[in-house]
Order: sequence, then C-alpha cells, then structure tokens
Amino acid sequence: MNTMLGKVLLPVVLLVVGLPALSPMAAGPEPRPELAHRLDAIAKLAQPSPMVTVPEGWFLMGTNLKRGDTRHDSFGLATQFDDTEQPQRRIWLDAFTIDRDEVSLAEYLAFLQARRQIPPEELQRLIWHLITVHLLPDYILATWPALYVTWSEADELCRSRGKRLPTEAEWEKAARGTEGRLFPGGARRPRRTWRCSASITSTRSRSSRRSTAER
Repeated sequence: MNTMLGKVLLPVVLLVVGLPALSPMAAGPEPRPELAHRLDAIAKLAQPSPMVTVPEGWFLMGTNLKRGDTRHDSFGLATQFDDTEQPQRRIWLDAFTIDRDEVSLAEYLAFLQARRQIPPEELQRLIWHLITVHLLPDYILATWPALYVTWSEADELCRSRGKRLPTEAEWEKAARGTEGRLFPGGARRPRRTWRCSASITSTRSRSSRRSTAER
C-alpha cells in the first residue's frame, strides 16, 4: 500500500545530543540457520530514505473534536484522539528536514547487524511466519516498516545517522500539513492501491512514531 501518509513521514530518525545513557537493547535468541540466512539477505537490501524539507511557518496542531460528537462515526478515524491533543492551536515551527519514508525492516536489521545485536524473538517469529506461511520474498520484507522497535532503539538508530527523532509537533505538521487535515490530502481516507513490488509501504496514522528529522 502506498499512501501519501506512508511516504511523507516515516518513522525513526534523529539528531539529539546530551541525553542520558540508554539502556541496552533486548536481544533475542540466536536465530536458526535458515532464518539467519534470510535475515542477512533482507538486511543487505537496506536503502536509506530520501529526506524532504518542511518549510517554516504556522500550522494547526491537535483537534477540537469532542467525545460523543454524533457528527462522526464513534469508531471512525476522525475520533481517534486523546485529551492531550486538545484544544487545536496554531504552532510555529522553524524549517526542518525529515525522512520521507519510515525506517524499513531492512534498515533495522542492518542496524542490529552493525552492532552485533540479535533481533528480538518476536520479530524473528514474525519474519519466519511470513517466510514459511505467506512465502514473502526478501525484497518485499525489506520494505516493511521496522517492527518491535523500542524508543531507545529508534533513538540510537537515529543517532547513528547523525539525526534525531522528530518532535510531536514536527511529526504532526509533516503528516497533516498546515491546516489540521485528517490525512495529508484532506479529510478523505486515502485510496488504497495494491502493488506487488518493493515499493510497498504500510499506512501509518499521524500518531505513529519514528521518522528522521534534522535541522
């Protein structure tokens, strides 16, 4: 699925300095030989995302939606918010640069390999299931978003690239534009397109985390 949202912000990136020491990443068990071979193959397909510049200026952040508002479907995307997003307000941001695409599974595996870190057990199980049951090829798995990543891992990955995780405001402006839209293209849900190619990315809501930002 390629959606504007999936392309505009992607998860994990950053440039933060002076933070306290991070706790070590949780390692999984040594993968079985058949899986280890596939993990290596997927990691070798890692491609960095191009970056885009979000210009300086004002934008609408948050929402004025109220609980129980009968104008909206109780379970619709327009109602997926929490009280910390209220009230909607105008926020000024300086220009910043952010990864266009979310960090891929291939990039995450390559990051772990560079640190001689074994992937989390849950991730190993998922990848093995996708390979053996759904028969997904390496080039498709390589483009999946990074999964089972902790905040500390995301932060460390960004640091390794001389970047930092985006702030909440940066993430929201990159995702929604300047007018408080539900989606980058407006209020309508993006039209889904199905493609069997390496360009497949998953749709992520504006509450998703990860992407790369730098000043």
